[in-house]
Amino acid sequence: MKNLQLIRFGFVHINYLLNIDFLDQRYYMLKIATIPAPIVTKYKSLFGQVEPIVKNPIWLNCFARGVDGRVYRKWFDNNAGWKPSDYDWQPLGGVITDYPVAVAWSSNRLDVFARGVDGALYHNYGNNNNETLAGWESLGGQILGSPAVVSWGKNRIDIFARGLDNGIYHKWWDGMGWKPSQLDWQPLGGGTSESPTAVTWSEGRLDVFVLGLDRNLHHIYGDGNPDNWSRWEKLSDSVLQGSPTVVSWGPDRLDIFVRDSFGSILHKAWDGVLPWKPSQLDFNSTNRQFDGSIIESVQTSDSPAAVAWSKGRLDVFIRGQEDGVVYHNYGDGSPGNWSGWESLGGVIQGSPTVVSWGPDRLDVFARGMDDGVWHKWWDGVFPWKGWESLDKPVSPSIVVSTQKNQTGGAIRVSGKGFTPGGRVKFYVENLVNQANPFSVTSDIADCTGTFL
Repeated sequence: MKNLQLIRFGFVHINYLLNIDFLDQRYYMLKIATIPAPIVTKYKSLFGQVEPIVKNPIWLNCFARGVDGRVYRKWFDNNAGWKPSDYDWQPLGGVITDYPVAVAWSSNRLDVFARGVDGALYHNYGNNNNETLAGWESLGGQILGSPAVVSWGKNRIDIFARGLDNGIYHKWWDGMGWKPSQLDWQPLGGGTSESPTAVTWSEGRLDVFVLGLDRNLHHIYGDGNPDNWSRWEKLSDSVLQGSPTVVSWGPDRLDIFVRDSFGSILHKAWDGVLPWKPSQLDFNSTNRQFDGSIIESVQTSDSPAAVAWSKGRLDVFIRGQEDGVVYHNYGDGSPGNWSGWESLGGVIQGSPTVVSWGPDRLDVFARGMDDGVWHKWWDGVFPWKGWESLDKPVSPSIVVSTQKNQTGGAIRVSGKGFTPGGRVKFYVENLVNQANPFSVTSDIADCTGTFL
């Protein structure tokens, strides 16, 4: 992992979202939000000094549903690396039924959403300067799966979720309060058996996509006014699989990636002029190279991950169906202009996820066969870096017992879920002066230790 030297030429607001869905009821990872940050100009070595031109570092926040159903957080600070540590996760409480979702509407604001055990949506928020979030509040509703959450700027959040009737519902924050109310939602119609996908490419523009009950792609758009939604339009006439992935590199540009019934990845684009490209109902293949030749297709049984880090640059990632390896393909958005699928190694479970904080920077996250989270990155210089392990979002259990003696007390700590050779921090009551609690931080190798 690298630290960054940053130069700010004006604030650039970008929101990124990642999604890995763990289905085996063990570990759940993750929705990731990259906090908007200054323009990246060049890289410095690990833990190198950052030039004092900008004091706003890049933060990469990871949120996970742990084995106990609670929410956990890990974040990367380019001044200090991964926090709380390379292997630890911060518990945020809450009991949820699906993966959490995060969004950032400014450089110092973070909002997290998740479906609770009662089917309602819950919200938590905080900032990068405070490791403690505000706490969970209910936003009502009865939803299925995870919501899609986007922000077009400060004090604006739009949430889209699938209801119990398979319709799509909308809720938004405008800086004054939740609308239509704290607990109510606006129905948008439609019908789907999957979670919706949403994107915003400018202030006052929202685009929502679903795979309909007919297995075709459907689209609706609006300007944020609850009365100004379009009709649902159909964007395919063939059977598709899974939720679509949609990205935008700027105003009047949308790129859609979706899996067909054979496991190949299809592409469709909007450039501000009707019709959709290649047509209202057709898609282009991602299996054609820049020179027009047909390239070998790689099939997948999962939804693709995609990102646009500048105008005319699209990067797509999939998990290979046959070998479980991560594959990467990139293009400029034109039909037939694709690099071809390259292997990035790794053997993973489920879809990979990706974010970019600027040109020539890609961060890929995936769930390994060990159920841990793994990270690989591109910094503009060949080859790719990683994979590095970020361990598992698990909740350590700690038992503390004390035995009073003449010097004060012996404290014995035992538990599970720790990383061998890692560190554990706990607070106990001083047995000599119970008014002054103290903390102990100690290396542990076997998850059990005695400290005096």
